[in-house]
Amino acid sequence: MVSVSKEPPEQTDNRLRRVIARADLIVHDGVWCFEEFPTDKPPALTGNTLAVVRDDQSWSRLVPLTQQDEPTEHFGIFSVHFPPGSTTAASAADCVCKWHSGYTDRDRVGQGFAY
Repeated sequence: MVSVSKEPPEQTDNRLRRVIARADLIVHDGVWCFEEFPTDKPPALTGNTLAVVRDDQSWSRLVPLTQQDEPTEHFGIFSVHFPPGSTTAASAADCVCKWHSGYTDRDRVGQGFAY
């Protein structure tokens, strides 16, 4: 059974700061972008491909940006690694991403998460 705590925002903030303090944060080099492909032509998986996603309209491949003048959105990539053996890593990752989204939304910074 899942137990959902009801805690004030300050307590949530403090708890998630402790979780983040124990995790390793890696900021990956470079600028990244999505390349779009038709649904009937999936993209090739290259050594530079970080992720591939599909919806009902197209495939998108996340790769390093190669031409700065391309009219596409630019992304920075970071990853959070929780300590080995952590029984709540997936739950913590979900909470941390939602928590971080709240901060970046309040600060009006563009952001998105894939986890």
